[in-house]
Amino acid sequence: MAELRRLFGVLRQMANDRVSLISPRSEDLTNGTPTLLLALAFELATPSARDALRVLCECARKEEDAGQSLRAWLASQEVTDAYHARIDAIHRKLANLWSSLVHPSEYQDLVLWMLAISAEQARLAEVEEIA
Repeated sequence: MAELRRLFGVLRQMANDRVSLISPRSEDLTNGTPTLLLALAFELATPSARDALRVLCECARKEEDAGQSLRAWLASQEVTDAYHARIDAIHRKLANLWSSLVHPSEYQDLVLWMLAISAEQARLAEVEEIA
């Protein structure tokens, strides 16, 4: 049950991060908040690109142009594809865990629907939204 709570928390945090990311001010980026999308971008980056990404993150806190560049980096196909793959994996794991814990019922179906909605809310609908 702890794993279910943890994974659902991660999925909801991904949805929360998306809301901030697509807002005109991108509060998380300008505040220097380490989001899961940003963590993934660092994970995917080469060592030299990580250094450039660190500098860009720091500059994005003060400069609008740097913020635009950072959002473009996060909107890259490589990052968004990997992010969506993570969302899908978490959603699948949650649905399987929930289905194994709860007998088929309206309650089970309702929670599975909520998990699907949470996964959809976490997805970056269009790359242009954050660029």
